[in-house]
Amino acid sequence: MKTNIVTYLVDDSRIDLFINQKVLSNYSKDLKTKAFQSPVDALEYFRSNLDQINNRSQDYKQIILIDVNMPVIKGFEFLNALIHLDNFKENVFNIYFLSSSINSEDINKAMSMNNCNGYLNKPLTKDLFKEILSRNETPHQCKA
Repeated sequence: MKTNIVTYLVDDSRIDLFINQKVLSNYSKDLKTKAFQSPVDALEYFRSNLDQINNRSQDYKQIILIDVNMPVIKGFEFLNALIHLDNFKENVFNIYFLSSSINSEDINKAMSMNNCNGYLNKPLTKDLFKEILSRNETPHQCKA
């Protein structure tokens, strides 16, 4: 398993971002985290940095945790836009929806999406993150 980890958080809730960043920093001080309160800002970051991110994919396990219910761009729309960026490569990211929604329509939609590795319920905990790291699946194996 890759020991270098970068986790990208996309969530409109400032409180959830704060909590998730604390959980991740408590998991490991070496873990790199990039948080976005705006999915628009996250898409712009990926659009501008995807070549660099792709180049380090051999050295880093890269995880994206996306909230489902966000204003402006919903989590599903964000993932769809992300995978349609010009330089997006499959198997660079492990992408999960991390949401408080227990709506079966949300879960089913997430599980049917390409490049989704799983649908997880908030809150993020050290144990849940450990489970994410232990998973070694490729996209198209979305799990609830």
